[in-house]
Amino acid sequence: MQREHERDGVAEMRRIMAANAAVPVPNAGALLEQLNALQDASQRSDELAILASLSELLGAVLVHIQRAERRSAFSFEDVLRGVEARQSLDVPQCSGAEGSRLDCVARAQPAIGRALGLSERAAQLGFDWEDAPSVLEKVHEELTELEHSLGHSSEAVSEELGDLLFALVNLGRKLGVDAETALHQCCEKFSCRFEYMEARLRSRGQSPESSTMDALEALWQEAKRARVRSGGKLHATNT
Repeated sequence: MQREHERDGVAEMRRIMAANAAVPVPNAGALLEQLNALQDASQRSDELAILASLSELLGAVLVHIQRAERRSAFSFEDVLRGVEARQSLDVPQCSGAEGSRLDCVARAQPAIGRALGLSERAAQLGFDWEDAPSVLEKVHEELTELEHSLGHSSEAVSEELGDLLFALVNLGRKLGVDAETALHQCCEKFSCRFEYMEARLRSRGQSPESSTMDALEALWQEAKRARVRSGGKLHATNT
């Protein structure tokens, strides 16, 4: 019975592939956008949004497989066998035989994820900070270098900012905090507070553009206090 269900599933996916024969192959940017949407839905535990994101991703995967079959590169069954074996075809194995042992860390991923992957792999090879305080020292060092780069070329500032961000990712790693999750939570907090400010201003017939920075800062501090009072949720009143 299970084999029959598996065959039915494969047949249904091939039907979808045939129906989407004219659909363009999604580019890397579109795939990353879909992955980000899935991550956001997962963090919100929004089952309907998770379903929608998975459907989009599966559709993109099927389009890629179909094009690969047209080129006789690999088949749908090859992909299934790769999944079953928990290994992919033609992916660097970190052996270092023909290149760096960091080559297994994918380049085509968000920078925070790549920074974490590179750091974890380097740590496995013995290149790592001793503990979180030693990384914190590095963070202070990079911050000082960023300050010194101000007023110089944008390339110099970009380089120092990148060094600081890389150090912060490693600080999170040493503290057991995922930098991507922490930044996502920070973005949600900022968005929530800003929405509170907008609601308070609308109740007065005002907008951020028409308000002074002092007025906006006062509302921002009010939003922070409101979050504490309501257990993390913000509620703007008309008062």
